[in-house]
Amino acid sequence: MRRLVSSWLAIAAMLAPLGAHADEPPGAVATDPAAAQSLFDAGRAMMEAGEIEAACAKFEESNRLDPSAGTLLNLGKCFERLNRTASAWAAYKKAIGVGRSKGQTRQVEAAEQFAAEMEPRLSRLLVTVAREVEGLRLFRGETEIVAAARGVPVAVDPGRHELRAEAPGRIPWTKAVDVEPNGQTVTVQIPELAKREAPPPPPVTPPPARGPRLDLVIGGSVVGGLGLVGLGVGAAFGVATLGDASRARDDASLCPEGRCSAEGWAVIQDAESKATVSTALLVVGGLATATGATLVVLGLVLEEPSPGTAAVVPVVGPGVVGLSFGGAL
Repeated sequence: MRRLVSSWLAIAAMLAPLGAHADEPPGAVATDPAAAQSLFDAGRAMMEAGEIEAACAKFEESNRLDPSAGTLLNLGKCFERLNRTASAWAAYKKAIGVGRSKGQTRQVEAAEQFAAEMEPRLSRLLVTVAREVEGLRLFRGETEIVAAARGVPVAVDPGRHELRAEAPGRIPWTKAVDVEPNGQTVTVQIPELAKREAPPPPPVTPPPARGPRLDLVIGGSVVGGLGLVGLGVGAAFGVATLGDASRARDDASLCPEGRCSAEGWAVIQDAESKATVSTALLVVGGLATATGATLVVLGLVLEEPSPGTAAVVPVVGPGVVGLSFGGAL
């Protein structure tokens, strides 16, 4: 049997560079036969030199540029050298189809024999699902396992295979599976994917506690204090002024027999001027006291303003007592 296999391989290798392209049916359009032939020759040389992986890459590219049963036979043997049994078997199967479409009888017979010899050596991976969930997707490496392939033993190359399952709203599942080159079937069941818990809502931050309007309380106290000082000064000034006018009228040297001299009238007029100032101090002091009291009451009642809101600001200056409206940023 080994001798027969070697004989078929020799025929396939001999015919591939020439017959693979010479036997194309009329009207067939080749992508790049010249480049394909060059890559094929390079792959054969690398096989002989023991550069197996590099040779496989050359055969694959040669077949892509110009599909050929002979190239696929060599690719299959290249994969066998790497112990990639499933890839070799697939290459032989593909060689059968390509060879039949191009009338390459000898290559077809060789591919059928090689594929049959590979069958008992194939290792398979059977993937099942414990429970289907909406949007479930399965992957073996970068290859998606579609729904039709689930529950079907699929030929795979021996080695480690990474399985992955994912679905919207579910926690992804992964597992590494080692497949031995013993022709056995490895069964893996994908468990039901656990639901992904919704993220907790953000903590509710209570608004910062705001105390009384200290600015109004302090401003009102200052304004009210100034007002009380003004009232006190005005009242004392008024009392002293009235006393000056009364004493001037009662002084016989200034106002003898009810008739005031020029000096007496000067004292009385000065007292009247001082009385006017006293009245003004009393009025301003009263207004300032009332304003200060109002500000203190408002400061105790109103809360401290939030950023960006309007605020009442007391204004105290030379000759000015009042309120100003502004905003805090």
